[in-house]
Amino acid sequence: MPNANAKGRKRRRKSSKVELGSYAPEETIGFLIWDTIRTFHRTFQNLVSSHGINFGLWPFLRALWTQDGIGIRELGERVHMAAPTTLKAVVTLERGGFAYRLPDPKDSRKTLVYLTAKGRKLFSRVLPDMQYVNRMAVKGVSPVEQTEIKRLLKHMRANMAKQEETFAPQRNKGRP
Repeated sequence: MPNANAKGRKRRRKSSKVELGSYAPEETIGFLIWDTIRTFHRTFQNLVSSHGINFGLWPFLRALWTQDGIGIRELGERVHMAAPTTLKAVVTLERGGFAYRLPDPKDSRKTLVYLTAKGRKLFSRVLPDMQYVNRMAVKGVSPVEQTEIKRLLKHMRANMAKQEETFAPQRNKGRP
């Protein structure tokens, strides 16, 4: 047994610390964005759960509030989710009475997703929660700084999307 001494007691490992310097979590943009997103999610989830939804459904609802009557594949593309995840979300929305599906009259292979009246009303119920979370996040940040943060985040998102595209052929190597 590598972690026991002759008397059967476990040896204690000496703890070690690596000096991360500029890669310490609080110094990296990636960590700060990730941790901020987690905080947004937790806060918003606590608020919207009272409306009978979970945060995982949020991107799908936002896309459908923008335009419903779209196919499952298109819905998934709009929220950057895979088809199985999108279908599961649509089924959950249906079970909650927020959405329903109908065959596409133009293409019998497609199913279109629509919001119910309950799903449409949900927007006005959660809008105050959205406004609260966003107001809380930018407290003490000037409107000019908010505009700059949005510009920078959009720029970084575009950079990362380009990077994803360069990795896509490598991920799909050997696949039909």
